[in-house]
Amino acid sequence: MKKVLFYSFLIFASVSLISCSGGGSSDNKDGKDTTKNSKDSKDADKGKSSGKYGVKSAVITMKMSTMGMDQDVTMYIDDNGNKEATDIFMDLGMGDAVPKIHNRTVVKEGYSYTLDMEKKTGSKMKVPAGAAANGNIDFSKLSDDVMKQMGMKKNGTKTVLGKKCDQYSIDSKSMNMKGDYAVWNNIPLFMEVEVSGMKVKMEATKIDLDAKIDAALFDIPKDFTITGMGDMKMPKS
Repeated sequence: MKKVLFYSFLIFASVSLISCSGGGSSDNKDGKDTTKNSKDSKDADKGKSSGKYGVKSAVITMKMSTMGMDQDVTMYIDDNGNKEATDIFMDLGMGDAVPKIHNRTVVKEGYSYTLDMEKKTGSKMKVPAGAAANGNIDFSKLSDDVMKQMGMKKNGTKTVLGKKCDQYSIDSKSMNMKGDYAVWNNIPLFMEVEVSGMKVKMEATKIDLDAKIDAALFDIPKDFTITGMGDMKMPKS
């Protein structure tokens, strides 16, 4: 089961690496804007720094479904994305016989750390500028050539939780991947993709802007065993 969760996160991250964001079958017509600060991207832009996101800080709650299994995802952004972490929780519904799954990915100082919070183990990978490290990328740095190579198209806009998102689709035969995405301020609020027959759907359910983030979320625990995984590669344009 942990393997399934691991693969679902890899899909979540790799999809963002080669794509921008996009639409999809879900328009979230019944979704309510749960953002604490209801001002949209124009106000969020005021807090921009050298980070990759258009918001200074945020906590984004998401639901992700992979192969019929649901996962709770919480994304933490601070300093416009110079600090970010993502928690993935999964309860297999088998009581104490099977431990709950809690994985965390932390991006800091040019590395992406994937941590098993239960086993106290993890791995780290060098991340090039613009690459997906936490399931998200700096979409503004993707070239037209990369988009063409990956079979990506921009399809207008889509509203998720009251936020006007850029909508994209991808149909990549080389990656055996197709799907749709929606992104607001470089943050993916929706995705629905199929990779080699595995379907993954993710949608934001709550956005808290200007949130106070616990600095400990971005720390790598000293008692964890961390191994290296080499360098992450960006697709060539």
